[in-house]
Amino acid sequence: LGQRTRDPIEGPDGDILWTGMWASLIGRMDKDTGEMQEYILPPAARPHSIVPGPDGNIWYTGNSNGTIGKLEPDTGVITEYKTQARDPHTPIFHPNGKMYFTAE
Repeated sequence: LGQRTRDPIEGPDGDILWTGMWASLIGRMDKDTGEMQEYILPPAARPHSIVPGPDGNIWYTGNSNGTIGKLEPDTGVITEYKTQARDPHTPIFHPNGKMYFTAE
């Protein structure tokens, strides 16, 4: 409750993932068991959107801290990349393998 759930997606393995913007987390629901898991992100991330990447990782936009983040779902490792964007939103991967996103 209170996490401001946003933008659910289907991951590469069929599980459902979403961002919890106010809680700075990515949630995951196992498609077979219904079991839920939370990946805690850096507190200032406040992720806006997520997208599965061609590399099998889950990528998110850190709306509050101007980052693009990567979650490795098999290990839970999170890596953040600082951008020059004030508040990145809505990532998408182009067929060329590069990620593009909107920002104000």
